[in-house]
Amino acid sequence: MNRQGGSFLSGELSFYLWGLLAAAAFGSSQLLLKVIIHQVEPLQLNHVRLFMGALFLALTPGTLPSLLQLSVEGWLLAATSAIFGPSLSRVLQMYALRYIPVSQSILFTMLTPVFALVLSVLFLGSSPSSGEILGGIIIMLGISIPIFHLIKTQR
Repeated sequence: MNRQGGSFLSGELSFYLWGLLAAAAFGSSQLLLKVIIHQVEPLQLNHVRLFMGALFLALTPGTLPSLLQLSVEGWLLAATSAIFGPSLSRVLQMYALRYIPVSQSILFTMLTPVFALVLSVLFLGSSPSSGEILGGIIIMLGISIPIFHLIKTQR
């Protein structure tokens, strides 16, 4: 978080604030989406959202020239990331919001670090640290406890 003429916040605090702002923005987008999800087609909405994001990105000063300098490998990696990140994952999230409450849908998105850990072990051959394994277990518990409670109360 910088402003012209100096640093507004420095050090790790700024990283945590950026992370909190990202989480608040994502949570807000899910609530707004839930309001309109039965009035729109998720695939079309995602295409419009991606187009608007690309347009805003292209209009950011200095972005377009740097994008044009990407190698073929860079473009392939970016395209693959786009397919799984903002495309496929968001469309699936939109369909989930049609049928389950926002609170449950958000719980499932918290599995992202667990999937990333498992996939990095399988495809990159990385070895998780004991802290990462413990974190994965805590995430799984944090997600499963509310879901099992919801299942139990709906019976």
